[in-house]
Amino acid sequence: MSGHVSVAILERDAELRHRLRAWLEQADGITVVGEAQDELEARRLISSQCPRILLADLTAAGGAEGIARIAALFPETRILVLHGREEQKDAVLEALRRGAWGHLEKEAMGPEEVAEAVRTVAQGAAYLSPTVAGWMVDEVARRGQKPDADGRGDHRRTTKDTKGTKGT
Repeated sequence: MSGHVSVAILERDAELRHRLRAWLEQADGITVVGEAQDELEARRLISSQCPRILLADLTAAGGAEGIARIAALFPETRILVLHGREEQKDAVLEALRRGAWGHLEKEAMGPEEVAEAVRTVAQGAAYLSPTVAGWMVDEVARRGQKPDADGRGDHRRTTKDTKGTKGT
């Protein structure tokens, strides 16, 4: 991939927003084109600046519904979702189903990972935090299970089972 990757940041927390900007501005090949605090500001920013990537806090974006609206309005802008531990697994997975290209955990991310995630998504690949990758493996495993005698699948593998293992 040649040239710079343009990024817009959607985050309510001003301190984190400024930290993300500083990290990205230090990364080679990445340019921050603006910041927003909510979905409406983000849509205006995307409309005027046409960033390749929107680094979006899930809550500030309006949840999975907001991600879906942004993805539908601006299909050329790929969304990389940020979330804190307070959000639920289902909301993050739904955001991925509805248009997000990747995910980062706020508590676990650092400057190198944010830049890597932006570059990965800009190149057309998904970027998933180890936690979300584990959630997705669990979802696939559950959907592939055959119902037992009571009509339920074999749910021996759970998210709880994978915590603390490498890659989750």
